[in-house]
Amino acid sequence: MKVLAFNGSPRPKGNTATMMKVIMEEAEKNGHETEMINVYDLNIKGCIACRACKDGKVEYCVVQDGLHDVYSKIAEADVLMFGSPIYIGHLTGPMKTLIDRFYTFGRQDYTVRILPGKRYINVITSGSGDGAYQGVMEFLDSWLSKFFKMDKIGSLLIGNIINPDDAENSEKWLEEARSLGQSI
Repeated sequence: MKVLAFNGSPRPKGNTATMMKVIMEEAEKNGHETEMINVYDLNIKGCIACRACKDGKVEYCVVQDGLHDVYSKIAEADVLMFGSPIYIGHLTGPMKTLIDRFYTFGRQDYTVRILPGKRYINVITSGSGDGAYQGVMEFLDSWLSKFFKMDKIGSLLIGNIINPDDAENSEKWLEEARSLGQSI
């Protein structure tokens, strides 16, 4: 099984990436192939609403940016993982842009191609209290499961990240990440 992870944090070694890497390590122990893509490194542009993907003129998208070569990896993956810290109450800008560019997987008649039946995991980290950004998780679940017809494996909504060396909370979060990785 192939697991493709999208780290929406500008810090490739930050809290979000750390939790995602723990999940991936557990998946690898179960024999799964994993890859992490740092969304900030893709330098992706927003959807230009040209509708070429809807009209069948291109396989995925006409925009030639860092995401162009990632679409085939998405198609090949069995599991997609989305991770983002909270910035001003929502996903980071590049992560939201990535989700917006999934527009290419929707057809003209609002059916979806490639994504239905794939599995997904969400990882959200925040300095605010546990559960403060449940709405962001609901946003992701709404699009990924309801619209794109993907199946949710699970999620981590981790709050109170002020000091990443906080041993009391860190072990709890790491154990949740390990458990989620084992469930793939």
